Amino acid sequence: MRAPCTIRLRGIAVVLGLLTILVGSPRTAAAHPLHTAVTELRLESDGALSLRVRTFADDFSAAVARATRTAVLPNHQVSDAAAARYVASVVTLQVAGVAVGWRLVAQRRDGDVTWLEFRAERSWPSLRDARFVNRMLMEFHADQVNVLKAQYD
Repeated sequence: MRAPCTIRLRGIAVVLGLLTILVGSPRTAAAHPLHTAVTELRLESDGALSLRVRTFADDFSAAVARATRTAVLPNHQVSDAAAARYVASVVTLQVAGVAVGWRLVAQRRDGDVTWLEFRAERSWPSLRDARFVNRMLMEFHADQVNVLKAQYD
């Protein structure tokens, strides 16, 4: 098993890339050749912290069902509660040693992709000494790639 993606955020904005191939035309859920998830972390000027995750719906629903022992709904959908529990178990952010708590704001499907939007349960003045870990879908695919795009002062 591969080590989880761990990133220390410091100083200026950290961008670990965007996979332009993900922006291409829609694919069928059963045929996508990539095992990727893209996460956008943003610290707003008012201290609000948001997390937006883009992942393939079939992979995400299978991982959520296995991890939470819940059923996958038609068309690779999962309940909001199960999605939030799974993401909380595999995606973590600590700021100055304090774990950030998240609440699921929205989950939506767009073709073969599931979008998840989270907000932090409290405001943060900065992301100095932050540590982000993303193990999403790594239990499913040896070649899983999780990309982080972070925006903050």
